[in-house]
Amino acid sequence: MKHLIFVLGLLLAPAASPMATTAPTSPLPAVLTELLAPWNRTDGPGVSLAVSIDGTTVSRQVGMADLEQGRPIDDGTVFHAASLSKQFTAFAILLLEHDGRLSIEDPLARHLPEAAHLGPITLRQLLNHTSGLREQGSLLAAAGWRREDLVTDQQVLQMLLVQRRGNFPPGTAYQYSNSGYSLLAEVVRRVSGQSLQAFCQQRIFDPLGMRRTRFQDSLAALLPGRAQSYGPTANGHVRMPLNYAVAGPTGLQTTAEDLLRWAHNFTQPVVGDAALMARMREQGQVAGLAPGFYALGQERHPYRGLDTWSHGGRDAGFRSFLLRIP
Repeated sequence: MKHLIFVLGLLLAPAASPMATTAPTSPLPAVLTELLAPWNRTDGPGVSLAVSIDGTTVSRQVGMADLEQGRPIDDGTVFHAASLSKQFTAFAILLLEHDGRLSIEDPLARHLPEAAHLGPITLRQLLNHTSGLREQGSLLAAAGWRREDLVTDQQVLQMLLVQRRGNFPPGTAYQYSNSGYSLLAEVVRRVSGQSLQAFCQQRIFDPLGMRRTRFQDSLAALLPGRAQSYGPTANGHVRMPLNYAVAGPTGLQTTAEDLLRWAHNFTQPVVGDAALMARMREQGQVAGLAPGFYALGQERHPYRGLDTWSHGGRDAGFRSFLLRIP
């Protein structure tokens, strides 16, 4: 059976992968070159794409990482992956469950007592967007926050904990909510005694050799090789500020090569085992209905008789997408 991993990200740059070589007769290189031609320019941000099929990897990177400095995307460029962060936060929760330190069936209030007034929300419901929590981005906007403003995880946490009710009773509907993953990051911190960044660095990134990956939980942190965020205008491109210091629903900084290392862990586990990786495929369920398409930071969609697992992300000028077809 073929295993396909497809990584596409606006401003996500892969290095030449040491994990595999390109098959000399593969048609993929020419196809990717043609596909990415519109972004192969020096006056605009770029695209990076990597495809891995049964261990054979083809990658392409075009365009600019920093227009002001004239720096093209290269194998050292680090990019913001937005909501792709969620599957790492979910996996951190599963690792803590595997350690016997929590259960995803636990009520949130067991680990965050000050959240008891939000109702009988479980960690599983937070993971699969069935908690009913209001979306933190909408709450920030309603409170007068602008995209240019600094947003930290502690500010988001305080805002969520003063909410008096949700959009619906927990477990009765599905509604995508970054808020749940902000609370899950706080659960990781309280249960492990480490920040989400420190926990993932020790338990996920370092063991998998994801040397260019980290959660940005402080805007003061230096990120060598960081790509900049841009948006199009009638007269070219302008900077699009990204002032998030929020780790959990977003905040992951990475490269396409590192994402491939993570994706390979689903079928050839280095961190965890096959049983633990299977937990990542447990789809959320609303009371009285069949399981939904969302599963712990991934979406399951059928394609030509195959199961596909994917998730995208977007923040400011960044876009990312990771697709696996086991």
